[in-house]
Amino acid sequence: MALLVGKTWSAYMTVLISVERLLGIAFPFHAIKWFTLTRAKYYAAGVLIFTLTINSPRLFLVRIERNIYGSDGFNIPSLQGFRYLLKISEFALAIGTRGWVLLANIDYFLPVPLLLLLMFLSYNQKGNEFYPKPGNQSSYDVPSGGHCATSD
Repeated sequence: MALLVGKTWSAYMTVLISVERLLGIAFPFHAIKWFTLTRAKYYAAGVLIFTLTINSPRLFLVRIERNIYGSDGFNIPSLQGFRYLLKISEFALAIGTRGWVLLANIDYFLPVPLLLLLMFLSYNQKGNEFYPKPGNQSSYDVPSGGHCATSD
């Protein structure tokens, strides 16, 4: 469970860093106030709480039962050395295959499209900053002939 929470937290922290970078590009003066060290700790804690919340259904997918194999006529040698076994719970059976797929891939359903969107917005924001709009000629533009005109 800890590995799954860590994987999900890592994916959503990447989204948080991308949001911070986008806002730093789009609103540089406001981003200084929005992303202080203290607020960054709160944001990270919020991502951790969100991660624990969306991973909590995984705790109910299995149940622990006493191992009955090796007694009462059940003879499975590979399971005889264990006192307890993990078995599929009623909750897991109730949600079915689609629920299993959703819970197994919840790390990727939201972060990847969000990262793609943030990358696109960031790229467009940077592009607007470096390239002048049509009709907004810069004093550094080279005339169409390829030669720079000098003033005497």
